[in-house]
Amino acid sequence: MALDHGVDIYTLADRLGHSDPAFTLRKYVHRVPNAGAKLRAALRNIYEHSA
Repeated sequence: MALDHGVDIYTLADRLGHSDPAFTLRKYVHRVPNAGAKLRAALRNIYEHSA
């Protein structure tokens, strides 16, 4: 839920006591609903504002 609400992976890993943020991603990223759609929307927003 923290990732879904915008908490960055480094902060989340630290709070969970994980020394490696990659471990945190492997363990929890599958639980982020609509992650692909959120990524596409973020990239579209970035490209639209940079053009």
